[in-house]
Amino acid sequence: MRIVRFGSRLFLVCLFTVSIGFDAYSQIPNLKRWQELDVDGPGPHYGHAMAYDAAHQQIVMFGGTANEDDYGENYDRRTWIWDGTSWSVAAESGPLPRKEHAMAYDSWRGKVVMFGGRYLDDTVTFGDTWEWDGSTWNHIEIDGPTERAGCAMVFDAKRGKTVLYGGFKKQNIGAEVRTVYQYGTWEYDGKRWIRVHNSGVNPVSGTEPGLRSGHAMVYDDARGKTVLFGGSCCTPDGGCAYYTGPLEWDGSNWQWANVFTTVTPRTQTAMAYDSLRSTTVLFGGTDVFEGDTWEYDGNDWARTAWNELQGLTQPDGPPSRQLHAMAFDVARGQVVLFGGANQNVTLAYGDTWTYSLPLAEHDELNVTGNGFALISSWTVDSAFLFSQSSPLVSSEGDSLFAAVESGFSEGAPVMRILHHKQQWGGLNGTGNLVEEIARLSNASPDWQILGMYWCGEQQIAVVIGDPSGSSRTVTILETPFSAAMVQDYMKY
Repeated sequence: MRIVRFGSRLFLVCLFTVSIGFDAYSQIPNLKRWQELDVDGPGPHYGHAMAYDAAHQQIVMFGGTANEDDYGENYDRRTWIWDGTSWSVAAESGPLPRKEHAMAYDSWRGKVVMFGGRYLDDTVTFGDTWEWDGSTWNHIEIDGPTERAGCAMVFDAKRGKTVLYGGFKKQNIGAEVRTVYQYGTWEYDGKRWIRVHNSGVNPVSGTEPGLRSGHAMVYDDARGKTVLFGGSCCTPDGGCAYYTGPLEWDGSNWQWANVFTTVTPRTQTAMAYDSLRSTTVLFGGTDVFEGDTWEYDGNDWARTAWNELQGLTQPDGPPSRQLHAMAFDVARGQVVLFGGANQNVTLAYGDTWTYSLPLAEHDELNVTGNGFALISSWTVDSAFLFSQSSPLVSSEGDSLFAAVESGFSEGAPVMRILHHKQQWGGLNGTGNLVEEIARLSNASPDWQILGMYWCGEQQIAVVIGDPSGSSRTVTILETPFSAAMVQDYMKY
């Protein structure tokens, strides 16, 4: 701490923590939460697939079943749309009903691509390709991967290719019906499917995914890689191997990611890529059948544990499940989860959940400053967070820091965010400029700004509270900084 004179006033200046690529969303425990939405929808489903349609800013869901029967009466052939508020039926016809198929959104062409799936368990397995244009399904009659269910698919936005891996089909071998696993990496460019990699190495000893189904995949747009996790492979005698991960596909080769933390092996899990935070979110799955939430930032996994901090009141998240689906709603900045089944697949869920930042809980805070706005603010009952201090400094030598005015307004401090800018040459000669760019007011009398962190995009997390107290208030602010400026500060 030090005293800085700015104009005619004195400020107590606190410098703040930052590290290369610091992400407050992942570093601050319990910054996110699951919330169950009270909405009508498709009803109980499992084995369905979802993809976010960026052109229409909505999530598209197709297929799934409420429970397996001998006639397929519980399969859903309707196409459902989630617009951030409610579910609605967008089409009653299209592909034949199915489950355990794969969908991905082709952002180059503005189409949702669907492949494969199965119907009535052992009776029918599909190898067809369909595209959804926002109102209609179109059957793309081309050769491609063999029939399969339990596969996973993503769109590689860097190379303009839909990537598909794995799956299985039931096949009569002699007098038995056996599960035949599919391997090989396939890519679809909107015109044809091409098998680009055999990928048949044993997934335990080799460097490729090998035979598996029930895995999940996302495309990590920030790093330009497809991320694969989980899945299983079972032998005719009933023994099953369950896999962990992640593995990553760069367009040429699969490689195991070098992570320190191991997530429990599982199959029938779901993942979504949060493009605002450049983070993969994973929930649920079966073998141990946990209702756990994990995040992968390209370096390591981190488990989100909801009740580790006392005084935090929020739901623990969805019940444990498998065969559910998740997609990231970019327009509203939240992961959406729908449906799934219990461990024995005797109960299907029809609930809708979102995973995002909490809603504002401290509206009494006033934020002023050109281009600054309060996004959310809430209290974490923990004093051990945010104890280090160093400035947010850009590669140009500029820095952001905060100050508490030595005088008080109506018994409460006025907390300021100041910009210290290097000036070299020009009309003013060589020197520095310190200017106030935002202020927070209506805070408690003993509050100070205790930490300030980049959240990515154009947001910062400001941590305030009484330094001698036992709680901290985390406030997310939108800023006027350009993405380039934020990246400049983060990489220094």
